[in-house]
Amino acid sequence: MTDAQSSDGRGYPLPCGSRSDAPWLCVYTKPQAEIEALQHLRRQSFPVYLPLHIDPADRQKRITPIFQRYLFAQPHNGSWSAIVSTRGVSAVLRKPSGEAQTIPTAALERLWRQCAPNLVIYPPEPVQIAPGDALRATAGPFAELTGICSRTKNDRIWILMRIMGGEREVEFDRATLEPA
Repeated sequence: MTDAQSSDGRGYPLPCGSRSDAPWLCVYTKPQAEIEALQHLRRQSFPVYLPLHIDPADRQKRITPIFQRYLFAQPHNGSWSAIVSTRGVSAVLRKPSGEAQTIPTAALERLWRQCAPNLVIYPPEPVQIAPGDALRATAGPFAELTGICSRTKNDRIWILMRIMGGEREVEFDRATLEPA
């Protein structure tokens, strides 16, 4: 573990200084100011988590925030007024009553489980697909339909499917398929 993170005992990487007994708040940042808000909140010793990932659709494989304009922070002694006045921050998500909306720790744990030690979520390694493999579409108009891979080229996969009263070859993006 680096000095920028710790572990919760179950192996999840956690933001530095976070406490299991403190609530997490959702912080809304100014446009494209997630990193700026993160840095300024850290300077004030707030435990902060900015979920980052590499979007598999991004050909340049840049590390970007998962939720644009949002990050998570734990307030000091339950007071979130200092968070709101931090550079780069617009607001803290609130309930209709005006009090800060807390984020269930379980929701953040789901993200932490997917993180590498550097707190970045990397896309899963693509499953190797070869002609003859049985596949299921996971998105689009053919979602949940299955077929047999007939050919592949780069990230494009052609599947032989039974549709419209016959067998048709349908082209898919690799990311929209899973083994059947």
